[in-house]
Amino acid sequence: MLTRICSDCKKKLPLKKFYRNRRRCKICQKEINVAYYIANSDKRKVNATTWQKANPDRVKANSAAWKKANPKKTKIYQQRKNITGAHRAMSAVYEAIQCGNLPNLKKSFILCSNCRLVRAVNYDHRDYNFPLAVTPVCLRCNNLLGAAIPITEVKI
Repeated sequence: MLTRICSDCKKKLPLKKFYRNRRRCKICQKEINVAYYIANSDKRKVNATTWQKANPDRVKANSAAWKKANPKKTKIYQQRKNITGAHRAMSAVYEAIQCGNLPNLKKSFILCSNCRLVRAVNYDHRDYNFPLAVTPVCLRCNNLLGAAIPITEVKI
């Protein structure tokens, strides 16, 4: 088996662990590529934006080809676009619970902030424009309070 020594990590590796005509192994080269990618993210964004503006027809063709080749992913992206304000607010509350910013009602005993008689099982939104402005309520009070104010779209 043919081997080569990597110029960075100095390990003796088989040739299949190297790119053709390269002195670094694939692992070391990948580390360098990742570091460059992170260090030059602004430069890459500017270049991509410039190219997209200069080649709108190619961007449209590439996008159409990708959508045709990836129908399942396209459907998921379309579904994400149609998410309601309630879904966004519930996702924000879920993330806040996971981060520890809101107490988990399943694990802690908190009384309903509305009736103060029963354990709270849900967080109630009064306004979806403020997804983390929530109050812990029981199921009965949550139903009595009804729907929240929907998200108002800001048009520029």
